[in-house]
Parts: sequence; structure tokens; C-alpha cells
Amino acid sequence: MPNDDPKDPRLSVGQRNGENDECWFRAPLAEQLLNGNPYPVQFYIQNDFNRKIHLSLFEGIAAPAPFEQVSNEDTLTLIGHDRAADIQDVYMLLERSQITDYEFLAGYRYSISYLNQPEIHSIEDQIGLGADEIRLTLTADDMATNFLDFTDEDFDDDEPQMLNSYYPKNTAFNDRLNITVFELDSGEDDDGPFTAIISASKKGENSRESSLIIEAEGAEYQISYKLSRNPNW
Repeated sequence: MPNDDPKDPRLSVGQRNGENDECWFRAPLAEQLLNGNPYPVQFYIQNDFNRKIHLSLFEGIAAPAPFEQVSNEDTLTLIGHDRAADIQDVYMLLERSQITDYEFLAGYRYSISYLNQPEIHSIEDQIGLGADEIRLTLTADDMATNFLDFTDEDFDDDEPQMLNSYYPKNTAFNDRLNITVFELDSGEDDDGPFTAIISASKKGENSRESSLIIEAEGAEYQISYKLSRNPNW
């Protein structure tokens, strides 16, 4: 199943679904955050007719026992889970109480944003002060280490600098990107840091194409970027 695209198992009415009348779903969770941390996932069953169900979740098909189980008659059953770094698939087992029960939707959802096509553009340089020498760094979420580190010793022209080649493919984060710009002064103290934040995609926001302005000492830099919910390279 894709992320937040619930599926109807189309259970037969009055007929068992296999020997044990079980319905299995696989939730592929191969995506990993750049910082390596777990991220929250919600598994859900939509049960509009409030029929009694039993839902079990397994970390991998070979798991000896479920890590979570619930039985109810709720219209919407939600189970929250932090996706462990070494687990790529979670299996959902849906069991109905009667073989005459039907009309269920099963799904899962999580919020991860992917960065794509960032670029920096000098829109107001340090007039009369010589070439702008800048350093731009990016970190993701609570990471202390830069995943992007870009330096340009002559950044006075109007040509935007594409940054795709300066960071790992499919950079995934779930909260924010932290931008830092320094203006480098040879033989003197650097100016900065000048900072900004790119927030992760909001609920229901599948993509975003936007920009922000960082104001420095006598210069302004425009950072343009795209965010998506899915890997983009």
C-alpha cells in the first residue's frame, strides 16, 4: 500500500477469506530520515458500519508475535507507532468477527518531506565592498552535522547557484531544515551567522515550491527550494 492511500480488501460476503478468514496488508516503510531517528507512523482501519474487528501489527513477515493488537467496533481505528531504523515493512492483519461483514478500508500514513532543487541567489550584493564570499550550510531536524556545505568566493553575480550536487540524494526530514549563511572576510572576522528555517510539509501538503530571503550585512540572499512527500531522484 502507498502512504495514506487506503485500500479496500473487498472481502467476500458469506465466504471465508482463506482458511482462517484473514486479510493481510503490507506497509513498506523503507524511507529513512537523514538523522537516522525513528519517525511516527499511524496505521488505521476505516469501519463505516461499526462492525467488530481485530487488528494486529507485525514488524516484518517473520515476526513471531504482533507488537500491537486492538479489538473494537469504532468507525476509525488508529494505532500509532515509531518506525524503527531497522524495520522496512510492517504487516497489518485484519480479522472480522463475522464472514458477512465487509466494507473496510486499511491504510497507514506518515509525514516525511524530501528536499529537491535548492538554489541560492544573490539579489542584493555588498556594493563597493568587493566580491561576496559566502558559506551556506544546511542541517536537518536536530542534526548537528551539516548535510550541505557550500562555499563561493565570488557571489556577486545574478546567476542562481543550483545546490543539488552538494548534498545526498533523497534527503528526508520530518520537522525542519536549518539554513545558515556566513559572509567570509579574508583576514578578518566573518559576518554571521544569518539563519532561516524551512518547515516540513504540513498535513495534506503533498508538494511545495517556495523561497525565502536571508538578510546579511549589506546583502540579501534568496533561497529557493521544492519539497515533496516522495523520493524525487
